[in-house]
Amino acid sequence: AVVSGMVEIAADAFDDGSIASVEYRIDPINEDPYVALEQPTFWNSGSVADGAHAIQVRVTDDAGQSSTVSHVVIVNNAGAAAHVGAIDMSYWAGGLRYGGVAEVKMVDANNDPVAGATVIGSFGDAPSDVVRGVTNDEGWVKLVSSKTDVAGTWTFCVDNVVKPDWVYDAAANVRTCDSISVP
Repeated sequence: AVVSGMVEIAADAFDDGSIASVEYRIDPINEDPYVALEQPTFWNSGSVADGAHAIQVRVTDDAGQSSTVSHVVIVNNAGAAAHVGAIDMSYWAGGLRYGGVAEVKMVDANNDPVAGATVIGSFGDAPSDVVRGVTNDEGWVKLVSSKTDVAGTWTFCVDNVVKPDWVYDAAANVRTCDSISVP
């Protein structure tokens, strides 16, 4: 998960006895102390550099037995992150001319639409094009290949996404490329 700003840390703990403590620490090193996890607890992700960080939670029961779990997050306080939420492929035919159509939806880490992002992508196979367009308020942009007189396969790939103060998190993409064939 990509996080920024204040991040809520919460844990559910169950035991056949009772829970004595729930504690957490960030980027654990053996000497780092745990901090009591009061529910809810908010961690200021601005206290660490952008990049991958581990949140470790330790639960101790009344018999002194403990269990630890870690979750890695990507801190991005430089700006919000956007990724591809969907690619819908179709084609158009007019007379003896054909073209590929890719509709791309950009979303943020909460899967909310990202408006105003420039999506840069390429169609390969039948025609080979580099195209770009800007997402609307619902996060969608429609990108169309050039015309060709040969039916075939259109493969579209998102190459980059640009929006001021945002980063393109390609690793979170639902998909980066998709194809459609014209019979």
